[in-house]
Amino acid sequence: MKDYVIESPFRLSTGGFVYELMERLGLVKANRYQPWRRITIFSGLAWFPLLVLSAIDGTLAGSAVDIIFIKDPVVHSRFLIALPILFFADWIIDPFIA
Repeated sequence: MKDYVIESPFRLSTGGFVYELMERLGLVKANRYQPWRRITIFSGLAWFPLLVLSAIDGTLAGSAVDIIFIKDPVVHSRFLIALPILFFADWIIDPFIA
């Protein structure tokens, strides 16, 4: 029977295409967790296009729809509150899983 040596612990959040892309962009550095960069970029990528598209569509502000984009709490809570919480949860939970 062979003995196996584990060089590094198993982590759910490391590896894969997205992680390698984040490494190449400098969002993830080895042995350092910097959640604020990723939170800012991913929240911006999720929320800013909606802002631009609603401005083009005319639903950013005004009376064209019942709930305008600026005053819609669902959109802002999903992309500006829930998404950062997911990144912080990854930071907290990942060491326990490893």
